[in-house]
Amino acid sequence: MLTRLVDSAPAPLDVFALSTQKTLAVARPVDDSPAGSAAPQPTIAGAEAVLFGLRTGGWVDLYSKRRWLRAQLIWTSTRATLFIFLSHGRQPHSMTKRSCEKLLMQRLLRPVDTHAVVGQALDAVASEVAAKTGAPAAGNAPSPRAASHYDESETV
Repeated sequence: MLTRLVDSAPAPLDVFALSTQKTLAVARPVDDSPAGSAAPQPTIAGAEAVLFGLRTGGWVDLYSKRRWLRAQLIWTSTRATLFIFLSHGRQPHSMTKRSCEKLLMQRLLRPVDTHAVVGQALDAVASEVAAKTGAPAAGNAPSPRAASHYDESETV
């Protein structure tokens, strides 16, 4: 039954398939069907690593009540054993570390990568401006992100 519910819901970013990459790409849906087993099976160590990487203010996709919700991490206990997320309509979701790990391993809790999207959007705008003005190609000119004072560690 769980498989049927997960298969009917749109799947957000698969962090386990991307965890070995240095730079994450734009979030793409993942095929969670048995045939789509190209992504490595999540482990408890992988789930702990993803959970350790979550920061207050960060966003996750959470499968709850037969649908995907976008939720923001608003609080973590000092020992990182309890987490509180808020989804649409300020709906709270409090979870223990163990329940978060289980959801991560089942791919029902997935961090949302926002930095790569911002970086790619800035690169796209810079390329468009360069094409219209006849400026040097992006490969020959310094990146607009490198020249700006934009800090990608800030929450978008």
